[in-house]
Amino acid sequence: PKPQNGHPDPPKPQNGHPDPPKPQNGHPDPPKPQNGHPDPPKPQNGHPAPPKPPIYRGKHIMCLPYFFLMGYPKCGTSKLYTLLLHHPDYVATVKEMHWWTKHNMSNDPEANELEIYQYLMYYSYNYTASVRRYPDRNVLGDCSASTAWYGTFNKSFEDLPSDALPYILYKFFPKSKFIAITRNPADRLRSDYYFFSGTEGRVPVALLNAGNLHLVANHTFRAYEACVRSGNPDFYCVHEYRRWLPSPLSPILKSWFRLEATMYYYTLKQWYKYFPKENILVLRNEDLYQNATAIALQMYDFLGFTQIPEKNLERLKQESTKEISYFSFHHMLKIQKMKNKTHSKSDLAEKVPEVDKTVYMEDRTRAMINEFFEPHNKKLAKFLEDDRFLWKQV
Repeated sequence: PKPQNGHPDPPKPQNGHPDPPKPQNGHPDPPKPQNGHPDPPKPQNGHPAPPKPPIYRGKHIMCLPYFFLMGYPKCGTSKLYTLLLHHPDYVATVKEMHWWTKHNMSNDPEANELEIYQYLMYYSYNYTASVRRYPDRNVLGDCSASTAWYGTFNKSFEDLPSDALPYILYKFFPKSKFIAITRNPADRLRSDYYFFSGTEGRVPVALLNAGNLHLVANHTFRAYEACVRSGNPDFYCVHEYRRWLPSPLSPILKSWFRLEATMYYYTLKQWYKYFPKENILVLRNEDLYQNATAIALQMYDFLGFTQIPEKNLERLKQESTKEISYFSFHHMLKIQKMKNKTHSKSDLAEKVPEVDKTVYMEDRTRAMINEFFEPHNKKLAKFLEDDRFLWKQV
């Protein structure tokens, strides 16, 4: 048809197909596909198109942690990390980054994208550096002891569902493996109270004693039970029981006595919602203390490591015979002196005589803790189908 009303002729068909539209208003043709992929953007005004962030280039392998040594604090995670270092498959990294739990994320998606990229680059850098030096080492792990029980990105469970972090890690690492080590609750809480209360500067050292430990335990258990009686779910009360402590808090009640890192059943079961049980290994501190070599070999097998060379096995056995240091009360005193700048070189160099650890917890306190945890330990033992987690023999 001829043009009418000033409109141009429509494009003429060629071979039965119309011509592609010509560029108009000075815009170039869209890039033509080659081998199914579009051409890279062409330079404009003499400047190349800005590159995409490296995470999207597709030309650099980003190494992710293959497993998580996820908890629990004061249960022997440092010992497990030392045992990992004895296997030639493991790539050594900083033990505890606490990135997924204690790292603060913003409301800016672009800033958060950069934060995630930095996390990945940390592992890529360590992997590349290690492989260049030790070509056979190829397994990375995130050994942050807060992963199992903490919220994510420093957020309260007022703002998070109970399975927030397991869900996020499942989306990032759907085939990862997880190792958790637990401990008799009374011993874990005692160690937590003395070590972290002092090193974090929450409580003056003079207030850290067996009598005040009993007082803290009593108030903590009452607060948890008051939270449950108010109709709140167990998981919520495990993390938010402090809202029911007496107000204002006395200096003694500001000490560390963390139920959330001790009531293993409520935190562990969140991980089983997303990861199969064959991807989660739950150990006991007491078994590690009895036979560290056996626990190490169990851990290597779980992670799919190659058979450990004989020379490494001998070193592992020597490491396993070393006493595991759980109670660092005097070490904590030195740290607090350093933080408060009230120390001298002679203070830090002073050798402290051995002290009977039992003096730091009264028998009545241990009995009260055992009674409180008995129903929760039963839930854990039933869930894991293993009566050792009743801690009847401890």
